[in-house]
Amino acid sequence: MSSTRRPPSPPKAGAGVAAATLALLSLLLLLLLLSAPPAAVGMMDGDEPSSAGGNVTVGEIRLYYEIHGEGEPLLLIMGLGGHILDWGWVLPEKLAEGRSVIAFDNRGAGRSDQPPGPYSIAEMADDAVGLLDALGIERTDVFGVSMGGMIAQEMAARHPDRIGRLILGATSPGGAASVSAPPEVQAYLEPRLDLSLHEALWWSAPAGYPQEFIDAHPEIVERKVQANMAHPSSLAAYEAQLAAYRAFDIGGRLAEIRAPPWSSPATPTS
Repeated sequence: MSSTRRPPSPPKAGAGVAAATLALLSLLLLLLLLSAPPAAVGMMDGDEPSSAGGNVTVGEIRLYYEIHGEGEPLLLIMGLGGHILDWGWVLPEKLAEGRSVIAFDNRGAGRSDQPPGPYSIAEMADDAVGLLDALGIERTDVFGVSMGGMIAQEMAARHPDRIGRLILGATSPGGAASVSAPPEVQAYLEPRLDLSLHEALWWSAPAGYPQEFIDAHPEIVERKVQANMAHPSSLAAYEAQLAAYRAFDIGGRLAEIRAPPWSSPATPTS
């Protein structure tokens, strides 16, 4: 048993809660946006698209991205408050076997700019398309998780010619078409201003891991916590993402999505 130090475990909210929320992958992973015209793409001084990654300017913000592997492109879109490191250490490597995997930090997260809100999911979908433009990618498969799945849906509706296959994980169309997670799960989305960032991430760990796993492998959870802490969102940026996630509603426009979908099973998170 590892001796990794951690804050006391939070009160248990029921056995189904932890396993139920793959969608809240690392504590704060969900969604964003509403509507804005397509973003213009330009390069700032020192910004050069690279095969390995870097920064590009989309509209008025700078986005951080990384590219792994070679082959047909696959765009990864992360969820609420998450950034590239929240994809973990196994998935990107496996996906990059025979594919060119593009991961990036949404506005308001990680190493991308964190401008003042409000944000919208549509705006973030246009950010993703702006990134593709800057990288010279005409069409790509898209994998969006949680809030990233909302961005992917909006992207498919607004820019259908840019998406091949649409992969949605642990996400929701928002609005009346969504199925809400239990209140004890939704509570993990709220900022804990009474805790340090490290303590808050540990407090939210049951949203992404069964308690039995947390007890048996605290060193793995701590590694994930440290990855999230490496490039934290500001409170204002996180709250702007959270507001956009909660405002998202594409239920009436789902018929506009023509991309062949594949959905991974998970409990609804909206």
